[in-house]
Amino acid sequence: MSPWLSLLGMARKAGKVEIGEDALREAALSHRARLILLARDAGESTAERVRRLEGEKLPVIETPADRAALGGAVGFASAAALAVTDLSFASAIAARLAQEEPGLAEVSRELAQRQEKARRRKADTLRHGRKSKRKQ
Repeated sequence: MSPWLSLLGMARKAGKVEIGEDALREAALSHRARLILLARDAGESTAERVRRLEGEKLPVIETPADRAALGGAVGFASAAALAVTDLSFASAIAARLAQEEPGLAEVSRELAQRQEKARRRKADTLRHGRKSKRKQ
């Protein structure tokens, strides 16, 4: 099993994966999705609907895995598409995928930058405390 599929299984156990088109769409539209993974043998109409969700902050990656392998990693018989909702898992999965597919290096780099920015923001909040509420 590929390292990125193992990470995907861990993300599923942590509750950070949405499986199926409807759940994926809901996660994307509510801005919870960080990365969408599409099986290489997903149907044309499914792939088209999923790619429409792609945006500047939501990459869609066509994986080298087929539906059976993608579904097997998350405990299903098959899955054509799924969304990772945690930025750390999304960044790690994209980094492992970039090792297998060099063309995905840019997506991996962008997710790593977003993860670092979120980490710095969290550290600043912990260091300085919450912002005081404005008096109205």
